[in-house]
Amino acid sequence: CSSKTCQDSADCTSTAGCAKGTCSDFGQCSYVYACCSSAADCNDGLVCSTDSCNSSTGQCTTSASSCECVAASDCDDGDSCTLDTCTSMGTCSNAAIGGCCKGNSDCFDGISCTTDVCGSGGQCVFTNTCCSKTEDCNDGDAKCTTDTCDNGTCKFTPTGAEGCCSPIVLSETFDAASLSGWTLTNSSGVTKGWQLWSTAFTSHSGKGALYYGSITDGDYDFGTNSGTAKSPAFVVPAATAVTAETWVYMDTESSSSYDTLALQVLRPGKTTVSKAVKAQVGFAVLSWVKVTVDLTPYAGETVQLAWYFNTVDSTSNGGKGVFVDDVVVTRTCP
Repeated sequence: CSSKTCQDSADCTSTAGCAKGTCSDFGQCSYVYACCSSAADCNDGLVCSTDSCNSSTGQCTTSASSCECVAASDCDDGDSCTLDTCTSMGTCSNAAIGGCCKGNSDCFDGISCTTDVCGSGGQCVFTNTCCSKTEDCNDGDAKCTTDTCDNGTCKFTPTGAEGCCSPIVLSETFDAASLSGWTLTNSSGVTKGWQLWSTAFTSHSGKGALYYGSITDGDYDFGTNSGTAKSPAFVVPAATAVTAETWVYMDTESSSSYDTLALQVLRPGKTTVSKAVKAQVGFAVLSWVKVTVDLTPYAGETVQLAWYFNTVDSTSNGGKGVFVDDVVVTRTCP
């Protein structure tokens, strides 16, 4: 006689109560004796379950009521950065997957000489940004980026070649000896307002920060004053998501009406948009706060990010001022 053909094991039924059929890769049913004679024949490998054998029918009965799980699917915690398994003890294990990320903040390594980005596939990508010569900046992608060393900081300029996608659109750690491409405008002069402080009083990473105040006096107490710090212009790419992240530290009045601060999106020929203002974000004084801005709506536009600070009045300006650090704009890649 010939073997029974099948497409899956459900086709491999049998009138013999103790025959268990499976469908092979060749589309043929095969059968094994599957009845039990004792509870030992019914061991499912779970310590927490109770296994027994029905001597009348030869069929196993298993009770897993005291188990947390019987399969890995029972342990799904909804976190893409954990490996969910069901142990032999019937308990769930949700181990962290090394290097996995859901956002750029998951990848922060505290090293000022790297940009930390959550790349495609949910894996952290760390790119060196400090250099003494161009050779220090080789990112291994000659087709998609032109790598240069600019005043001690690596610059990776997209080539625009077909098929290329760089997740980093703009990055500034303020740890170089000078600012490149930034425009600083202050009502009280170049030394009183926005400026680069290479060995700042406080920084989010590294030693430098973008600072509003007087480095010499250690405050911003020079009458009613204001200023704007503009980033280099960049084109917002057409992508599923384009996000700007930066960190800010304020030693100012906590009132939302005075010592106002806003992160703006400057759009030439169009209305300036304030995406994060002191009153909305709730900046905590004397604490580093992360600010995240969605730039996706401006796809195709050439824009600048701008920090705007205004004391509004000339009183209670004896704090250190404002510090900004680790500005990074990222995009999703296909």
